Amino acid sequence: HDRMILFGGEDGALDDETWVYNVTDNSWINMTPSMAPSGRYSHSLAFVSANNRVVLFGGFDGSYYDDTWVYNLIDNSWTNMNPSRAPSARRYPSMAYDSTHDRVILFGGDDGGYDNETWVYNLTDNSWTNMTPSTAPSARHGHSMVYDSAHDRVVMFGGYDGSYDNETW
Repeated sequence: HDRMILFGGEDGALDDETWVYNVTDNSWINMTPSMAPSGRYSHSLAFVSANNRVVLFGGFDGSYYDDTWVYNLIDNSWTNMNPSRAPSARRYPSMAYDSTHDRVILFGGDDGGYDNETWVYNLTDNSWTNMTPSTAPSARHGHSMVYDSAHDRVVMFGGYDGSYDNETW
């Protein structure tokens, strides 16, 4: 749809605004949904292309968050999903949408210490699963992740664990 979604942030004050950037006409629109997650920063978003939704997890406002929200682009609404199980409250995790399996992959973050958990969120049944892989990158936050659909894998780069990492996983 040639759009980019932006939520929240901090510019001296916490923000709970939802903005959409339209690439085609080079414009930003403040969506002003009737309800939204509380203002925060350091959260992670993943666009779920299968149904035009955005998944938000975590963040920080002086306290860590462990909530899962879904934004519906079609009806401009946020829904607090309240899954029965979720990753621990954290900031700076990274997420990527696995379009082959219709799920969101989350890695790492900072929950008062660096984390290296790998979680999968299934939007259809509103469930988080801790994958506990036998081999995983070291604990970190602030890394970048993308899903490579041609090779059915997530690619992760960088992050911070007390020093800056330049690893690609």
